Amino acid sequence: MRWSFVLLRQSKNIVDQYKFWQVVKSPGSSKSKQSGKRKIHHVVRLRHINTLKTQLDAEYEVMKCLASPYLSKEEEEAWHLEYGTADQQRAKLQEEEKQKRMPGVAKRVTGVVKADRMKGNIGNLLHSPRTVEHHLHHIISLDPSSSSKQWIARHLRDPYVVRCRSENYRCRSAFKLLEIDDRFQILQPGMLVLDLGSSPGSWSQVLSRRVNSVKLGSKPFGKVFAVDRQPMQPLDGVTWLGPLDLSVGDSVPLLQRRLLTDGGEPLDAVVSDMAPNATGCASVDHERIVQLGFLSLSIAIRCLKLADRSFFLCKLWQGVEQWHFADEVKRHFGNFKIVKPTASRKESAELYFLARQFKG
Repeated sequence: MRWSFVLLRQSKNIVDQYKFWQVVKSPGSSKSKQSGKRKIHHVVRLRHINTLKTQLDAEYEVMKCLASPYLSKEEEEAWHLEYGTADQQRAKLQEEEKQKRMPGVAKRVTGVVKADRMKGNIGNLLHSPRTVEHHLHHIISLDPSSSSKQWIARHLRDPYVVRCRSENYRCRSAFKLLEIDDRFQILQPGMLVLDLGSSPGSWSQVLSRRVNSVKLGSKPFGKVFAVDRQPMQPLDGVTWLGPLDLSVGDSVPLLQRRLLTDGGEPLDAVVSDMAPNATGCASVDHERIVQLGFLSLSIAIRCLKLADRSFFLCKLWQGVEQWHFADEVKRHFGNFKIVKPTASRKESAELYFLARQFKG
């Protein structure tokens, strides 16, 4: 959710910059026939950009509404600062247009004002004491595009999203781990577990309850360590090892030192729900998530204890490289399975590699 939100914000910023460039680079007021054609093409392009920007604004607000519980205070301030900066740029742009007295200014300003009006309405919604469903239904009315309607309608009908709210999980991915554990009984009270790519924290919630790191009852007390390059809100029974990008430099040895400081002994399990920012190209995305899988495996090999109950769980997207990764996993574990939880959508390419009986 968070990565989708960031990616959508970047797309919106690109459209803002392109729109500003279109206005600055617009043709002059020459009466020549060729210049007139350029003006027409310019207005058509600008209308298309305005439409695209309006749709992106609406989708961005949907993601903002859904991701707001997981955003830190700094991210909230950055979001408001971004909108304030955009408003200032828009006001400056309108002033420049008035000074130049360019033809077709009224049509271009109308598109901008329409986007402002939509943004203002949604901004009021986000601060009103209404339910998320009410916000989403109102946003549908503001953005009539079929893709947004389909996505939001599917999200509202998703039974795991409903359960996620009723059972107080931060994300629907929690039910994937719950299903895997119910099926294979891999989590036990007293375990030491490392959660890679933990943000926003749904897997850490499941782990803390299953290994009893919250220290309830007479069962053995476990420990859960969480790490992600994105910040995560605190959770009871979860030790946050700080924002850390594991793909950069000596971050893996640094993670080992932090584990030794806080844990003091080898781990019983390493789980990874890490995924790269999607590019839209399936082959590129597959290669990137396989690289993250090998990174997670290297951490597991360094940190796991030699025991039959030690296991490694990792998410991957289907592709040709998954078999090379599977062969490498089998070299270090005695038992290997590929799992597709029912909580994972049918159209999704994600799979979970479960390896048990670590043998070094």
